[in-house]
Amino acid sequence: MEAQNNVTRVKFKKLIHSYEDFIVSKNGKRKKDYIGQIGVVIHITKMDLGELYDVQFDDGQVWCLDKSQFYQYKR
Repeated sequence: MEAQNNVTRVKFKKLIHSYEDFIVSKNGKRKKDYIGQIGVVIHITKMDLGELYDVQFDDGQVWCLDKSQFYQYKR
């Protein structure tokens, strides 16, 4: 992924597993409540089967997302 000014902004587009409907953050918001929001990639974990991205949203919540769950946001 390309980064501008060392910040990669992404827009959360979908859940990919049914169990994600039930995940609730420490602030009480469900993971699916973040769909459509823009966040910043703060960490990438590289694995044999691909990569996972830690994305932080404006309220400070961080969700681990698969690349298929977001697209790069360009202003």
